[in-house]
Amino acid sequence: MCKKFLLGAAAFSVITLFASVGYACDEHKAQNAAVNLEPAAGEEHGTGDGHNHNAQSPESESAPANADGDHHESLALKQVEAKQVCMMNNKFMGVEQISIEVDGKTYYGCCPMCKERLKNEAAARQAVDPISGNTVDKAAAVIGAAPDNTVYYFESEENLQKFSSDPSRYLNPVTVEP
Repeated sequence: MCKKFLLGAAAFSVITLFASVGYACDEHKAQNAAVNLEPAAGEEHGTGDGHNHNAQSPESESAPANADGDHHESLALKQVEAKQVCMMNNKFMGVEQISIEVDGKTYYGCCPMCKERLKNEAAARQAVDPISGNTVDKAAAVIGAAPDNTVYYFESEENLQKFSSDPSRYLNPVTVEP
């Protein structure tokens, strides 16, 4: 009887693992379907491939949380190298990622799954500059990382600086009725 229970528990664990890895792919699919400047609450990449998808830089580990809860006030971006960004997860990883060359341009992903998605999905290689609203190619973009390692893609260093000076203006635009 004990052997049956252990076998059943092991099978359940394996099924749960496969289900959670499959969910990661669907999560990216939904993320790429719409322009979204911020990740959904609790967003993370699938696990089980032997490396940390939620790498934290030393600065972000020690950054204090904003007491009033408005994280946009302390969203100072630092410019980062593209080769340290998983362009599928839009996260600064702090270490060199796997390079993927597509049409003479180099993109970066953290794992074989991200590499394949970047290679095969044109939309995954694009982002929207939050300042200009223009579509930018991630391989050519200026990349800024927030304290939580979320990255934003810009057409120019000037746009990155403009965003850093007043992030809430660009993340929470005010609509004026005529």
